[in-house]
Amino acid sequence: MYKNKFKKIIGASLCTTMLLTSTIFAKEFKDVQKGGPYGWAYSYIDEMSDKGVIEGYPNGNYEPDRAVSFQEVLKLIMGVINAPSSEVTKAVQRYGSDLSYYGIDGWAKEAAAIAIEKDVITLDTVKEAQSKGFIDSENIIYPDRNTIAVYYARALRLSSSGDESYLRHEDKDKIPSTTRGYLASLVKAGIFSSTGSDGKFEGTRHIRRSEMAKITKLSYDYSKSAALNTETKTITGKVVLPVNINNVKTIIIEKDGSNHQFKVDSSTTYKMNNSTVKFEDLKKDQEVKITYVQDSDSTVEGLAKTVEVTSSSKDLIGYVTSKGTDSISISYRNNDKDVDLSKDTKISTTTSGTFKFASNAKIYRLGKQASLNDIYYDDIIEFKTDSSGNISEADILPKSGQVTGTVVSIASASTQTNNRESITLRLDNNKDYTFYGSYSSVSNPFYSTSLFKDIRTGERVTFSTNYKFITSTSARPQNVLVGEITDAYLSSYNYSRYDDRTGEIKFKSAYSTNTYYLTKDTKYKFGNSSLYTASPSVYQLKGLKCEIEINGDRVVEIRETNQGSQIDIIAQVTKIETDYAFSTTRYTYTIKTINSNNSNVSKNDEFRITREGNYPEFSWYDILRVRGLKDSSGSGLSTVSIDKIDNTGRFVSDYYYDFNRYY
Repeated sequence: MYKNKFKKIIGASLCTTMLLTSTIFAKEFKDVQKGGPYGWAYSYIDEMSDKGVIEGYPNGNYEPDRAVSFQEVLKLIMGVINAPSSEVTKAVQRYGSDLSYYGIDGWAKEAAAIAIEKDVITLDTVKEAQSKGFIDSENIIYPDRNTIAVYYARALRLSSSGDESYLRHEDKDKIPSTTRGYLASLVKAGIFSSTGSDGKFEGTRHIRRSEMAKITKLSYDYSKSAALNTETKTITGKVVLPVNINNVKTIIIEKDGSNHQFKVDSSTTYKMNNSTVKFEDLKKDQEVKITYVQDSDSTVEGLAKTVEVTSSSKDLIGYVTSKGTDSISISYRNNDKDVDLSKDTKISTTTSGTFKFASNAKIYRLGKQASLNDIYYDDIIEFKTDSSGNISEADILPKSGQVTGTVVSIASASTQTNNRESITLRLDNNKDYTFYGSYSSVSNPFYSTSLFKDIRTGERVTFSTNYKFITSTSARPQNVLVGEITDAYLSSYNYSRYDDRTGEIKFKSAYSTNTYYLTKDTKYKFGNSSLYTASPSVYQLKGLKCEIEINGDRVVEIRETNQGSQIDIIAQVTKIETDYAFSTTRYTYTIKTINSNNSNVSKNDEFRITREGNYPEFSWYDILRVRGLKDSSGSGLSTVSIDKIDNTGRFVSDYYYDFNRYY
């Protein structure tokens, strides 16, 4: 025994302020006697020194009044954690060089490394401790009770949001909010007193070695009873079902086709995006990493100590079943190739859940920006969730509504695989949506009562809808098109007393070229004037860049557009970005100007053009001629025509049949 004690004293002399892990008994400490003033701490010091968790000094004293340093706290916590040596070795390999850089002593390096590995502290904690003098042995600053309480609670994996009714300290209001929840959990676990010393917690005071002996002993016992010292295992998988029956909670996950069930209890912590969450925040299909230990309950695989949601970003679709003040409940399924909104029957759903919206969520109702107030029962919702499981993007298709957009394309029923005609509209959010009309006749597939027979591409229309079905086209308003008059001439109908047509124009919009008719009532505005001008000669309209307001095939008004925003440039494709959104591939092309026809666009100016389709229409380094308007942001283009050309300026015609592709 004396030989062992001699070895301990030699080791302790290497660092007089540290708490070494050797074996010594409290009765050997000259300043801690069973019947002395620190008799209350005697048994704690006795047992913890016997287990090698705490140590005294070379002079034979324990020094129970001495403050405990930052590194000593980590050393004590290491004894409480009691991690396998292999885990400690890996932690030192991972963090050792950084810890040396920040001044952690060799005797405390293992303790600091495992504390980081177990999420008690971070490397930033060590960096801050070094900068503020907590590691400087010449002018040392000691951590306070607030800090130590947080460290011990994290080491024991206790909740940061414990029931604060357990706290009965007179100075409770002075305890920081970041400490109160942890302290409440420590009180509930029986490690800290609910009233503290003399009725106060005194969180800003340093902690004495005698007090730390008691806290460490009680923490050690709790760790053992909660199986925290048992070797932990990890498993990753997808949540199948989080179950809470009669306050007995379990979680089932799927990995490689097999299900694994884990029990959870009050010591289990849940994390998502580096934040603590609740059991109720777990949802089906989330990807999780579970750290667990073996449990005596043979019906489960183990007791989950931590459940970390690693990913919950999903593309989903479903029906709104109810709405709360800040959330909606949805019966939903994955939004995949099996979802077909062109059918008469409803889509089948597999799961129900309640979702909140992310703070920056993008919500659209038939292409118009919307909010939670614009969502109703039985609406179809196509939505994405972020890594927190909140809705980040949503498209609402109401059971009964009105949609307004510009016609991009029309497909007849006879050309569709489901024998139903369709129309694609570009809505206010600049996305293309396909809606469905009539079936073709069963007896004659080449005949159908088409809803879209009088509608042309490029028109702006308003339809009544039922989800993705057009129920009526009677709401078509006067429409506005933007583009260029490519030809204009007097109408042969001009001389008929029974016809109001005085002239014809060929108008090229962003989507197509169509013929429209001028009348004696057509109005004109030119330049920046807000006044109507006298009717010009019809031939003066050729080449005019303008917007036209139409009613059917009649021109109600012609307004010359702002010439400063019109461009005609030669540019090169410098970047192509691909994004899969709502079952459609979106291609965004970045183009750099080579030559420009006007002063408001310079060489090397960049613009972005977005198109949706099944394949990219341009390649890297393609040379393009782009004509149209700059948008208000200056970085995008609207109502443009795009011609692919070669490096001599000639049009490329092998693939681009009419040399034009429209945005």
